[in-house]
This record gives sequence, C-alpha cells and structure tokens, in this order.
Amino acid sequence: MKFDAIDRTKNGNISYCLWRWARNKTPFLSIVRVAFAGDYRSGSAGAPDAHFIEGMLHTVDGVWRPSAMILDLRDLCYEWGDEMSLVLQPPTDIYAIVVSAKCEPAISTLCYGIDSKRSVLEKAHFFDALNPAIDYVTQALVADWNSTLTKADFITADELRQSS
Repeated sequence: MKFDAIDRTKNGNISYCLWRWARNKTPFLSIVRVAFAGDYRSGSAGAPDAHFIEGMLHTVDGVWRPSAMILDLRDLCYEWGDEMSLVLQPPTDIYAIVVSAKCEPAISTLCYGIDSKRSVLEKAHFFDALNPAIDYVTQALVADWNSTLTKADFITADELRQSS
C-alpha cells in the first residue's frame, strides 16, 4: 500500500500564521489570531481554499481552545465564491473578522447580495484594522465572563490588557 503525501493547501497558495494571547490567572482566557494570506481562487475553484481555511480554524479551536478568535483576512485576495461563507462563521462564540480592500468588497456582496452597496464593515464583528478587533473581542470576553459572576468578581478590559 502506497500513501501519497497530502498537500495541506489542496493545491492552492493560501498560507496562515497564528498568534496567541493568554491570561495566566483566573479567569484563564485566551485569544488566538489566525491570519490567512494568498489568492483565493474564484468561484467554485475556490471551494478547496474555503475548506482549507475552515479546517484550519477548527484545528486551531480544537488544539488551543481559545476563548475568542480573530480571523485576519487582510492579506487574502478574495473576489468571489460562495464557499467563503463557511469561513465567516469561526468556531468560537466570540470572534472578530478583519478585512481589507483585497477581500472586503466580495465578502460584502456575499453577506448582502451581489447588487448591494452595503459594506460588511457595518456588522459589529467586522473591522478594517486589527486594534479595533482586539478591543472588540476583549470587551466581549469581559462581558461574557462577567455575565456569569456576582459583581464582586467582575473583571475589566484593562485587567485583561495588563495581564499579557
């Protein structure tokens, strides 16, 4: 039996990088930023690219179990392809998606329709810069954590920022 090597990118040129922030005291919270770069193939040819990205997001979630995720698509050139909708639903409840001119117009039409002039940046969890995305997930983590506690045990976003 001969096993062939698997091309992890499914013959595409999508690459990724990971960064992790973790708080090493109670509450033990973490944020993983996953950045994808390259050229997403157009239309149905891009399906393997979407499946690769989606699979990597689920792998990151399974291995690092982040409390929140930032999906950074600023260096991904995406023009069209319906499978990209799989990517826009990261596996964590708290997430932000960062886009740029390389992908924002096509993601906007995917979300609002081909003839729409609306931008995906109107949605609460989409951003065109990294720092606002970090602030968004930090505030969401604080709100989520504090919703389960009594007021005496609340944390603040400043406490999270200082514990890195």
